[in-house]
Amino acid sequence: MVNYFDSFQAVVMLFVGAIALLLTGLIPIYEQVEYHWFSQSAKMFSSDPIIQRAAKHNQNDALMVTVIYQTDSGAITVNNKRIRPQHIGRLAAGEGIPIKYVTYDHHSLWYENEKPESPIVWLIVAVLALMTAMYALRLFKSELKEGRE
Repeated sequence: MVNYFDSFQAVVMLFVGAIALLLTGLIPIYEQVEYHWFSQSAKMFSSDPIIQRAAKHNQNDALMVTVIYQTDSGAITVNNKRIRPQHIGRLAAGEGIPIKYVTYDHHSLWYENEKPESPIVWLIVAVLALMTAMYALRLFKSELKEGRE
């Protein structure tokens, strides 16, 4: 009697890998939807004294401070927002940083000239992996058919 378990296991692992790649490709699609449909442009300011101290002492670490998003419709205060080190000096000088923030989660944002990554590469690789898994399944079925005859 022929043992088909190893072949079956390989086919299953190919399908699992293809599904994992597909899910990995869906994450950037979700970010694209957030960016284009659920985000709003604003300028970020901060008058938190922690910013002034960090700029004075040339701190190179990210900070958690209170910031204000100034939009066309008003100001939104966001507590405990993580600020990148390269933006500390600009905020300490009172300069506004252009951002695009998610309206239902004010801690999620894209800084000036940032956009979510494109999902195209992940989806192409996922489709190729799925096609490989389907071909392996076809070969496995033909191997089973030959074994019965």
